[in-house]
Amino acid sequence: NAGDRFFWLTDIGWMMGPWEMIGVTALGGVVHVYEGAPNHPQPDRLFEMVDRHRLTHLGLAPTAVRLLRRAGDDLARGHDLSTLRIIGSTGEPWDPESWMWCFEHVGGKRCPIINISGGTELVGCHLSPLPTTRLKPCTLRGPALGMDVDVFDDEGRSVRGAVGHLVLKQPAPSLTKGFLGDRERYLATYFERFGRDVWYHGDWAYVDEDGFWFLQGRSD
Repeated sequence: NAGDRFFWLTDIGWMMGPWEMIGVTALGGVVHVYEGAPNHPQPDRLFEMVDRHRLTHLGLAPTAVRLLRRAGDDLARGHDLSTLRIIGSTGEPWDPESWMWCFEHVGGKRCPIINISGGTELVGCHLSPLPTTRLKPCTLRGPALGMDVDVFDDEGRSVRGAVGHLVLKQPAPSLTKGFLGDRERYLATYFERFGRDVWYHGDWAYVDEDGFWFLQGRSD
């Protein structure tokens, strides 16, 4: 929303930095920019920023949450985090203990954790919850808007209830057309595993009995 204050702990070396700056400002929001370590000069540096600048959206990688969690459950106490509405996450799989710690101690058991999966090659999301959807710890919920994703076994068959390869079966508008000066490497990286009509992303994925999607790490 216009006037929202957005901070994602990232940099401009991959998609999240430019995506944040372009997307937030295009919608009239405010991008909070910070240079430095997230736990210096004090371990509660991020929470102090949320409090001081009244941030509404906070993006954190699971590794950052694990770093904060090691400092103790009292880390966020003494800071007003009531302006937070959304917690974002990307970059790697969660562990349930850190997800619950973030949900309880950062989000106050009221902020949904929007755990997304995309890539610099895509500049978008394969998987993403909506803030109004039901969630489970660590889930990415399901396909993002307009994304024809699936989980394939090693033979290229769609599977549920088993870990398999995350694939994209239809093009997306933001999908890169190739690597600069190396088209063959691009085709070999993404279109050799399951054929030229299926994008192989290199992630292990899993869909449970309730239709919730999870990532299990890299498969490439």
